[in-house]
Amino acid sequence: MMATLCTLAFTTACGGGDAGTTTPTPTPTPTGSFSLSVSATAPTTMVQTGAGSAIVTVSRTGSFSGAVSLSVEGAPSGVTVTPSSATVASGATTSTLAIDVSLNVPAGSYPLTIRGQATGQSAQSTTLTLTVVTSTFRTASGASVALGATTIVSGTSGLVRHLPAAPVQAGDFHTLVASATLTNGGNTVVRSATQTTASPTATTLTLGVVPGEPLVSPFETSAQRVRFMSMIAFQADYTRLYIAGWFQQLGATRRDVTMTVTEAMATITSGSDGTRSRLRVPDFSAAPGWNLLWESRPGLAATYLVSASGWTASGGLGAPLSDGVVTRSYTRIGPVP
Repeated sequence: MMATLCTLAFTTACGGGDAGTTTPTPTPTPTGSFSLSVSATAPTTMVQTGAGSAIVTVSRTGSFSGAVSLSVEGAPSGVTVTPSSATVASGATTSTLAIDVSLNVPAGSYPLTIRGQATGQSAQSTTLTLTVVTSTFRTASGASVALGATTIVSGTSGLVRHLPAAPVQAGDFHTLVASATLTNGGNTVVRSATQTTASPTATTLTLGVVPGEPLVSPFETSAQRVRFMSMIAFQADYTRLYIAGWFQQLGATRRDVTMTVTEAMATITSGSDGTRSRLRVPDFSAAPGWNLLWESRPGLAATYLVSASGWTASGGLGAPLSDGVVTRSYTRIGPVP
């Protein structure tokens, strides 16, 4: 229980003649507090153009019984929360939020922050996480169409759209994608799982393991350039393709360096120690016509990207388009230390 210290101020008014002294009765600040919680209500999954809902509960303690104002923050473009602000009146305990997801919302996890404020109380908050799963249909000729997304408000399962079996021909596929995003301390990690299937049935998409943190640093610095290096851990779910990139921005000038290596090259990359692959910027200074101004500059802040992918079939730079193939990948972005 959180108590609010009540400070009382007294004012004395004096008049002429026989007017006495009056002391107004102070109104003490109520003690107590409140907290917020949120729970999804049926349906717990939302297909595009559909709707889901969630109930926000206000729990009051002590002598606090006042109204609580609610607001919702963090909804991405294409996600509408109604109402975006509401008041849980004194004596009431809940408010219902309606959530709609449009067609243009990409797969991912989206935390919505629900904040509560009340007179004389510290602000409180709680989080509702929406998970969006997308479905795409691709014909044998290469044409594709997005069939929409499902937003999972509670739990780990949801329904996605697919074409009925009758019009599906040989070589036609559905592609299901699930992803999760974590942002912490300036670093962002996105994990995704993709499955290609000819006949959608009850399917479980399992994300790969949480990726290990890469070792990123400059390994050569001169007055004209800096060359970066990233050490990427070998992990069982991500064994086919490795990407490392380093980016700098100064005004309108952006310098990007990106390397992509296959599984075989990653294992023999110079400096690999058997548990990690070392990807570092090659030295192009001796190449005819090369300009050092194209390279990363010393003294400028830089952002790194590392990515790794694995799939359950043989393939070179990408997973083959065939029935049942599952691809797991991650991308990690953050500042170069």
